[in-house]
Amino acid sequence: MSVILSNYKKPEQANYYRPSNLPQARNPVYQKEVSLGCKFCVDKPGRKKIYHTLYSLHHHFTHEHSKEPSYRDISIRIADLIIEGTIL
Repeated sequence: MSVILSNYKKPEQANYYRPSNLPQARNPVYQKEVSLGCKFCVDKPGRKKIYHTLYSLHHHFTHEHSKEPSYRDISIRIADLIIEGTIL
């Protein structure tokens, strides 16, 4: 028995990925365009780092500030503010 792949349809991305506060690459809340800065990098010299999506900020937290105990909580709180509409 063979399967015809041309008849297979993927679910629509908008319907498949529900907005939530969990950090995932395809989560629409984490892909929304916003300008956010890192609170841990404020005192560092040089160019200010501005992240254009919440996922890029979360990725920065994961790789640069993984020893900070609250980096995941910060991402989740910002996602909650985006879902509520406080951050547009």
